[in-house]
Amino acid sequence: MTIYLVRHGETNWNRQRRVQGRENIHLNASGKRQAELCGRALVPLGIDCILSSPLQRAKKTAELIAAAVHVYPVRLDRRLIERDFGPLSGMTPVERRKMYLSGASIPLESRDNLIDRMLAVLADYSGRTFQNVVMVSHGAAINALLYVLSGGSAGTGKTVLKNGGISRIDCTNGKMQICYCNRSPDEVALPLPVPLAYPAYTY
Repeated sequence: MTIYLVRHGETNWNRQRRVQGRENIHLNASGKRQAELCGRALVPLGIDCILSSPLQRAKKTAELIAAAVHVYPVRLDRRLIERDFGPLSGMTPVERRKMYLSGASIPLESRDNLIDRMLAVLADYSGRTFQNVVMVSHGAAINALLYVLSGGSAGTGKTVLKNGGISRIDCTNGKMQICYCNRSPDEVALPLPVPLAYPAYTY
């Protein structure tokens, strides 16, 4: 089975570089266009299932992809939701820096919990009969997953995910392997790297 992880399209908060956690921020015009381009890029790939975080920016991205590939319904899965950033949510880079420098306690969803729920979605759907699954999620959530699957060579601290960026993961015989990560829609049709850049992850 092949999984295409898609980061949602742009919002005004993305443009302002504000932290987006569990807030229901809507796509802006650019974000809708990015989602439509993702849908077009995925048309030739035989998509047979679309999952999404329930947050509006991800759900709308998934719906626009579904309209392009003609796969319904969009299945909402709360495990794909963004990390809970607590008091950091909504902050600009300057505001975040002030909070960190203040030494105040910043309660966040633990990284382990974030990784566990993202891995659980992949493991769950890799055991089903679908062949090509789109999962629409969020920057921190996708990056945490990519970090684990790549053995730390991609994802958190390594990859600046594009809005509408697409990452491909192949799941075969209990192994997950990143084929590519963070491609823009016009790069999806490019050949896969040979040899693959990332090791297989056993689950």
